[in-house]
Formats: sequence, structure tokens, C-alpha cells
Amino acid sequence: MKKRFLKTLVILLAAALMLWISLLHPGQSVEARTSQPALASQTIVKQARLNLQGVERSLLASGDPTAVMAGLISVLKVQTIPATAGIHFKLGELSFVSGQDGTVMLPMNSGQNYSVVVDPSAANSDTTLYEFNCWSDVNSTDKRTVSVTNDKAIQVGFNVYNKVGMTFKDSNGSPVDPARVTLITLQSGQGEAFSFSDGQPRWLLASVINRQTDGLRPENVQYSLTNVIVDGSNVVDQSKQAFFAHPGESWPLTLQLFSVHITARDAIYQNPVGSGVALEYPNGQLQTIPFSANKDVTIAALGQGSYHVQVTGVSGIASYTPIELSQNQEVDLMLPTQLDMLSAFAAGILFALAMLFVGRAWLLRLRSKGTSQALDRSAGDFPRTQYSYD
Repeated sequence: MKKRFLKTLVILLAAALMLWISLLHPGQSVEARTSQPALASQTIVKQARLNLQGVERSLLASGDPTAVMAGLISVLKVQTIPATAGIHFKLGELSFVSGQDGTVMLPMNSGQNYSVVVDPSAANSDTTLYEFNCWSDVNSTDKRTVSVTNDKAIQVGFNVYNKVGMTFKDSNGSPVDPARVTLITLQSGQGEAFSFSDGQPRWLLASVINRQTDGLRPENVQYSLTNVIVDGSNVVDQSKQAFFAHPGESWPLTLQLFSVHITARDAIYQNPVGSGVALEYPNGQLQTIPFSANKDVTIAALGQGSYHVQVTGVSGIASYTPIELSQNQEVDLMLPTQLDMLSAFAAGILFALAMLFVGRAWLLRLRSKGTSQALDRSAGDFPRTQYSYD
């Protein structure tokens, strides 16, 4: 009779203690995995009764209710790293959820083994995902066995992924059309390279778990920008721009883009000519751009590289001129137009006529000079020969 009374008293005290633990941690929820809904107190009593079956003989033999309670109920404190609310833990048939400080209290018999399953998916959001990494006691599975002995606290670590987008601007802060970007390459602090075809939001690893002597520590992952290809040219300096993956953020990527100012004039008279230019990009893309009213054009936001430009609307010779662009540049194109070629032809004819006239006059002077010398020789005294006779 005495043992039955003591057994009933232990069950009631255990139920009261577990209810008290749940009330002390309002961030946790306890629910029974049964086919019919039940009150929390009924679930706790049922769990306490099940737990009691394995230890009642050894504990009841002492006849000391205090010793019975000390051995029956212990609390395992689990700390999520980083501290995260909403992580689900399944302890046997019961479910618990981490509170705002990232901790959860798991009641259990001291020294008894329990199956624990960790499920971080309920804490996920539109911009953040959690992935199980490891426990602080080197266990690396999300389903494991735990028990309360001397240690009544344990950590569980999660890798964190955040969704990050990208925007593009030039050195002056002006926006750059994302459609011009064909490749983006990032290098993470973990030594991994990632390549994307555009700046749309993507999931990136934001933090990982490092195991240290005093427990688990989250480490933020840094990303360095190595390449951004625009119109076939790389427009960033490698690793000069670095970012961390914060949830819902858009990285403002600054691109090294330059402008070129182009004018075209005829080669002889220096008059503006042409209606525009045809610009060939390093990737082979061809674009026709009209001149302004001042017969010039400024093309902005060009990546460094080799370009070719041809003046359009010119009656004459207008070949492609190469441009090596590595800074803002002024390009003044001198073109041989039809007027220039006619002027050159006319000048050639005049020169030929002039040379013919000058040559004829020179020949006449030369002939006249030769005739005069001949007449002088015929009219003058000839030298006489001196003879001497002995």
C-alpha cells in the first residue's frame, strides 16, 4: 500500500515539475504525437509514466521521494548556433521549439538515452535558410541519441544561407543595364568559385560553423568579386570589391566603364562629315549611333578593350578604325571624302602642268645658253701656237 502511494506521488510530482518547466520557457511548445488531441498535462503525465517504468524499481527501493525526483527529472539545455528561434526538436514522442534566445529545454531521466531529431526547416523564411551542421560533441547527424549525465548543456550548429541580389552602376554612380552583363564570378572565403549569368537574387552561404575549444562559433562568409563581363570585356579589378551575404540584400557592384567622344572631319578642309558611327564591340556586337547636331557623338559606359569604329554617311573611303579603350578618350577621325579626292586630283593635274611649264622654260633657257656659247666660240680669237727656231 505504501509503495503504491509513493508511486502515485512520484508520478504527480513529475507531472507538476514538467508542467512547471514548460511554463518557465514560453518560447517552447510541447505537443503530444497522439491520434487524439490531449491536454499538455495529460501528455506530461503519460510521458512521466512511461519514463518511470525503466527506473521505478531502483528508485522506489530507496524509499526517499527526494531521491526519486532527483533521479527522474533532469533538463538538457540545447543552444542553437547561431541563436535561432523556431528550430524544431523531437524528443521521443514529444516536440519542442527553440525560443527567442535560441535555446530549448528537453526534460528527461538522468542517465537514460533518448532519440532526438532536429528539423530547422520551420525557421526558414523567404530570405534565409538553415542547414544542420553538427553538434558540439562531434556528432554530425541531425538524428541522434542523447542523455543527461554530468553535462546538462549542448550546442547544435547550423549553416545559414541568405538570398542576395546584385545591381550594377558605373564609376559615376549611374545605373548600368543588367542585360549587358553576361557573366559574374565570385570567390568565397572558403575557396569556392561561383559563376552567374545575371544579377538575379540567389541563395549564398552566409555563415558556417567552426568548432573551437569553447564550443561552436558561427563564421560569416566573405565573397570577393573577380569578374563581371560586359559586352565581352571584364569591367572589374579582381578581388577589389568584397561583400557579406545579408538576407534580402542587393550588392551594388561598381563597374569600370568609360566613355569615348567621336568627331569626324574631312582630311583637307577640316569640315565635319558623316551622319553617325558604326561601333563594333569586343564581343563582335555592332551598333549604329547617329551624330548630334554638332556632328559628334559621346558613347558612355563602355568596358575596356578593343573596339572598331566606322563613320557612316560619308561619300568616300570610311574604313573601320581600331580604338583601344582603357580610359575616357577623345577620337578625332580624319576621312578622305570625294571632295578631298577631287581636290587632290586637281592639285595633281595643276602640279603636273606647272612642272611641264617650268620644265619647258628651263629647257628653253638651257638651249638659249648653249647657242650663245657656240656663237662666242665662233666669233672669238683662237689661241695661237708659239714656235721657236734655233
